[in-house]
Amino acid sequence: MSSKPSNGSGFAEQASTGNRSEHGENRTDVPGDRQVNQPQAQTSLGFINKGNSCYLNSVITALLHVPKFTKWLEQTHAACALKDCVACALRKLSLAYWDVSREFATVMRALREFETVISKAAPKPWSMKKQKRQQDAPEFYTWLLNTVNTQLQLWGTKELSEHFDLHTRVTSKCLTCSDEWSREVLENQLVIPAGVDDNLEQAISKYFQGEELPNIECDSEICKPSGRAKGQRVTKKRTLQISRGPDILCVQLSRSIANTEYNGGGFCAEKSMQDVVFAETLDLTSHVANPYPLSYQLRAVVHHRGETQGGHYISFTKTPRGNWEQQDNEDVTEATPEQAMKPRGEFTPYLLFWEKVEPKEQTETSPTSKKRSHDDIADANQSNLDRSRSKSPKTDKAAADSSEGKSGSIWRLEWLYSNHQKKLAEQLARCRKEHDEKDAIIRKQKEQIERAELTNSGLRTTCNKLRYAVEAWKQATAEITPIMEHIEA
Repeated sequence: MSSKPSNGSGFAEQASTGNRSEHGENRTDVPGDRQVNQPQAQTSLGFINKGNSCYLNSVITALLHVPKFTKWLEQTHAACALKDCVACALRKLSLAYWDVSREFATVMRALREFETVISKAAPKPWSMKKQKRQQDAPEFYTWLLNTVNTQLQLWGTKELSEHFDLHTRVTSKCLTCSDEWSREVLENQLVIPAGVDDNLEQAISKYFQGEELPNIECDSEICKPSGRAKGQRVTKKRTLQISRGPDILCVQLSRSIANTEYNGGGFCAEKSMQDVVFAETLDLTSHVANPYPLSYQLRAVVHHRGETQGGHYISFTKTPRGNWEQQDNEDVTEATPEQAMKPRGEFTPYLLFWEKVEPKEQTETSPTSKKRSHDDIADANQSNLDRSRSKSPKTDKAAADSSEGKSGSIWRLEWLYSNHQKKLAEQLARCRKEHDEKDAIIRKQKEQIERAELTNSGLRTTCNKLRYAVEAWKQATAEITPIMEHIEA
């Protein structure tokens, strides 16, 4: 799905060099830029559409409203010596965007600098500097992350990919011999077809349940006996589990469907307008390989209007105040959560940006959270105990037990341990089954070897008898030859 076409370039003109800092030196932000850890603006801001750059505007606006992403830009990626670093340009744009005393001209100047940097970083034939054809918002989002990750690897870090990559364990199981094969897959988007289900959580459940794949070759020892060049054709079941959830999850509601009634020949894709219901929270705990709480909070939604080959993008974002606003290029209006999550006219939700919610016990022990000393914790526990005693003497023992009881993190560890024990028991049973099957195969092979050895022993005995018979025949011939010669003489 792409932005509306135009005769102009899809990106802003080259930015002026004034007020622009060079990489590798001590940077001085342009006037109006917000410094790190200072108060930030509480409302969103739109970007001017240069012709067909609405896809870029909507994706960048959505990312700037994900607190963990802006925090990474402003605090983690604070120093860089790379030339034309995309992350540095995004950082400058984020500081200008959230400056409490920001000016629209300052933000647009930072946006032009960002567009100039990505124009230099874009490979041909997708040159962002001379881009005139239409573009797809998910394609730009993927390109942006891949480019930043590539540059960060040159700088010696992979921190951004760790924030965005969804680690999925894909398991294929043969339904004939129960042989399993797993691999780890990293994706920066969770692509869910919009026509699978009208509820997002149910559609995601169907996605992780996997599917059965018929007529697949199996190379296990059972399905591929020794001596065969190819294994048996069987049905395999493929399932998916989350091995590590990202801090920032992007869900793409893929709305492209094939038009089977297309008469022009070839492939034709149409846009599905089906409504997919989703809430402001998303719980993926049931899809985690080693179960632990994994839930997300909705931060931004990118909508699309039009067909698969063209159209217009807008974004809905949740502001620091907690309310929702709509950005249609430079136009910003108040919005409701229902408007952000439901189709409206020809606009349908396309990209959903979620931020990971840290459990309470994880937040308290997180290195980024406010640390409390042992004395503070002891004083708080003692204060709670004193208050409980002042209310009722009968509750002294209960209050003491509560203050000295197990913390939430310990209960979570026990819960994880219990689930881990179950997983280990299942793996042990599966290993025992595989061991018995392989043991049966080994016994069968031993029997075949023994029969072959017996056959070889019989052949050796026969060969020895033949050798003795030949020797006896030669000896008899040697004795008879002189007698025959005497007779003939």
